[in-house]
Amino acid sequence: MCGICGVLNLRDSAAPVEQRALHAMADVLRHRGPDSEGTYISDDCGVGLGFRRLSIVDLATGDQPMPNEDESLWLVFNGEIYNHAAHRPGLEARGHRFRSHCDAEVILHLYEELGPDCIHELRGMFALALWDSRRRQLLLARDRIGVKPLYFARTSDALIFGSEIKALFEYPGLEPRLNEPALSLFLTFAATPAPQTLFEGIQKLPPGHRLIVDADTGQQRLERYWQPLPDPDERATRRQPEEYVERLEAFVRESIGLRMMSDVPYGAFLSGGVDSSLNVALMAELADRPVSTFSVAIDGDPNSDELRFARSVAERYGTRHHEVTIGEQDFLDYLPELVWHQDEPLADPVCVPLHAISEAARASGTRVIQVGEGADELFSGYTSYAFFTDFYRRVWRPYSLLPRPLRQVASNALGPWLPLDRADVLARAGDGGELFWGGAVPFYDGYKRRLLGSDDAMGRQAVAALYADVDGNVPGASQLDRMIGIELRQRLPELLLMRVDKVTMGSSLEARVPYLDHKLVEFALAMPAEVKYRDGVTKWVLKRVAERVGVSRELIYRPKRGFCGSATNMLSPRLLDRAELDIFDSSFARERFDLGFVRRLLSEQRSGKGDHNYRLWTLWNLVAWHACWFEGARTRMQEPSLA
Repeated sequence: MCGICGVLNLRDSAAPVEQRALHAMADVLRHRGPDSEGTYISDDCGVGLGFRRLSIVDLATGDQPMPNEDESLWLVFNGEIYNHAAHRPGLEARGHRFRSHCDAEVILHLYEELGPDCIHELRGMFALALWDSRRRQLLLARDRIGVKPLYFARTSDALIFGSEIKALFEYPGLEPRLNEPALSLFLTFAATPAPQTLFEGIQKLPPGHRLIVDADTGQQRLERYWQPLPDPDERATRRQPEEYVERLEAFVRESIGLRMMSDVPYGAFLSGGVDSSLNVALMAELADRPVSTFSVAIDGDPNSDELRFARSVAERYGTRHHEVTIGEQDFLDYLPELVWHQDEPLADPVCVPLHAISEAARASGTRVIQVGEGADELFSGYTSYAFFTDFYRRVWRPYSLLPRPLRQVASNALGPWLPLDRADVLARAGDGGELFWGGAVPFYDGYKRRLLGSDDAMGRQAVAALYADVDGNVPGASQLDRMIGIELRQRLPELLLMRVDKVTMGSSLEARVPYLDHKLVEFALAMPAEVKYRDGVTKWVLKRVAERVGVSRELIYRPKRGFCGSATNMLSPRLLDRAELDIFDSSFARERFDLGFVRRLLSEQRSGKGDHNYRLWTLWNLVAWHACWFEGARTRMQEPSLA
């Protein structure tokens, strides 16, 4: 796992890239790769590549930037290719010669065979940049699911890219500017949808996409090479429910086994829920050494404390178990550092306990961690999925069959008398909109209208585009599968996976996501909805896999909790006071938000008349981000000092 960056000169393609600028871009990524650094600057064309390495596989060799045999290709790569060893024999048989045992070199030789289509052969997580001096083109690519980030910007004379936005701002003349239109989308989704960011002129490469840039003409071509769709053969085959369980167990075993590829100590985050417990059970079965596990809770908060469940799993499977407890002060202490590491605000208070547990893992000597992200989205694990599925069938669908004018009359008549969240639902039903916008929406239209003092259609349009993409590619999908489809296109890659990447890499820790192997994803999407949500049981098929593996039934079928509870229980009265102070002291908030409405949210939260924790955390995170990047509060965080 690493940090990558680079520059491609476009106005004067023969002008060399400045070494000082490239080094500064790489240096600000040191937390992503504290073990070594490297740069490549071409002598005869304006391309430069920068690299920071976190050594995981092939510790002795494998430094980057890495060339092919004749140095016509140069690569910087962030991630892991889990099937790299399987490609080696065939490549060697075709005459390719390897100088290392690392996975990055396989990419170079595959590119020599297939060009940019080599991406299809990679199984893993990655963000990469490959300079082809013969074709005089730069290839940028992001993995299928979006586990690893990659950002880029186009100036008047160059294309600049990096693993984090802060690396781009080390390039001379590129300064942070607020992307005002993206602010509305952030308030809807708690993270900006790709390719936008909250910085004007800075784009993120969408998951499953590649960007090819011609150095001579400056033309760039953005191509989608993969999207989350059901495996067609699996979808055409109808199986009995237990057959899906058997097939899924095989996929999960394979995926977890592949992600145990490491030359350094590895472990797992263990919440005591189904996903992490199944992961640990199979890791313990497959490992050649004890697995390290890490759990976290919030001091004094019974909603967040699952330590006893995690402890029972750790004892059962003989792990080296570590526990962390955090308190109010940790939220206050960690927030400035998290804002800096995240680049964009990620409106999820889970980032705070995730930071604490990442620091504990790294302090223990662990460098690779497996996490359970994606299982709830793929297999319908959230109770909200069950609610929205049932509500859609019983209420929403029948109501939507009424004439639209009648629905709009009902919305106009009843809306003013309903709480804002219910009025929002009624308005969407009246307009023919969508019931479900995602698993974490801080501000639906009614709340956003009150907050901003104006209405816009950006959130509605973005949601409609997500559903159109799903419906156009999977005609006739069930409502549950449509909901899962939009989650895989927005919330999962741009909020949940970026939360994992930015926070763990901030502690120089590599996180792997076995439930999001693309072959497993394609199989899961081909499963019928009734084996995911069955007989009132969410995530039924994965829970049956956990039973087969031997995880206790008491743990499997206990009521679901989010990581450390949920966003609704993380803001104590003291933290609410601090959030209020920071929001009302912010010139950014005073200029854009109706602070009277914010006072109402705070009042209802304190009195128990409403649950606005997530909305208030979103606003607090947003003003802290603005202070960091636009009001002079940005400071270089202390980077890890590692032996």
